[in-house]
Amino acid sequence: MLIENKKQIESNSAKDYIFGRCIGGDSYSLVYLAIDRHSGLEYAIKVFEKRLVRQEQQENTISRQCEAMWIMRNVPGFLQLRQTFQDQRSLYLVMQHARRGNLQGYISSFDGAACRHYAAEILVACEQLHQRQLIHGELKLQTVLLDEQLHIMLAEFGAAQKAELTAATDLRALGCIIYEMVAGWPAEQINLHDLPKDAQQLLKLLLNAPTKFVSYEQLRSEAFFTGIDWQTLRQQIPPLIYAQSSSSEFNASMQSLPNSEDLELALEQQPINCLPKAQPAHASCSIC
Repeated sequence: MLIENKKQIESNSAKDYIFGRCIGGDSYSLVYLAIDRHSGLEYAIKVFEKRLVRQEQQENTISRQCEAMWIMRNVPGFLQLRQTFQDQRSLYLVMQHARRGNLQGYISSFDGAACRHYAAEILVACEQLHQRQLIHGELKLQTVLLDEQLHIMLAEFGAAQKAELTAATDLRALGCIIYEMVAGWPAEQINLHDLPKDAQQLLKLLLNAPTKFVSYEQLRSEAFFTGIDWQTLRQQIPPLIYAQSSSSEFNASMQSLPNSEDLELALEQQPINCLPKAQPAHASCSIC
């Protein structure tokens, strides 16, 4: 859901949310499903434990990613950041909940039309990112999420330093995604010979992007994208695709935490476990 007005950013404490189960994480953060007590809207809240962030020396990475999410706020094709707040122990990122999961869960149902459509949507999102001098750096099927209408939303973007990676790195990653969609298997050993000619030509451009300049205009004009209406791409109904398994488990997961009294206990059962003394909704993502 895009941020449209000030009312949508009034909540500024973990006590403003009912937390459900943990749905992911890494060595210094956990992601919870949650419901805003005031609006009833669903979100995914990423909770970073500052001690672990410092231990892993990830302060700059998190700050870059948070800054990038604010820059891409209200830009179609990107997971939306609603607000951030922090306390002495943890940093909280309240994000759009991608109920439909990621593209990897659907790839077995892709036909030619689906491959073209989703390749086009990801290409447009990459162009939007690069126009703002941002690099994704982690582009893969798992970081391409889907909204309720099955349009793409890029996630986990912006953490890379420009000195480390370039826009060409994202284009090569897009080539790997398209290969997996068209070929139907991982891009560990890429063999273009069995693919349709138009896919071969596009992938040669993308996979050689780090060593040979290629423009977005050139990519959009490739035969692979014949029939794509670039102006109305996100207004179109995407080709029919099916998830390998249901990714909508939110309602069932919320049953474990129906009352506010349970919130502190539930968070304490996880490695990241502190209720905040809230800071303003637009507090900096810097770790202090």
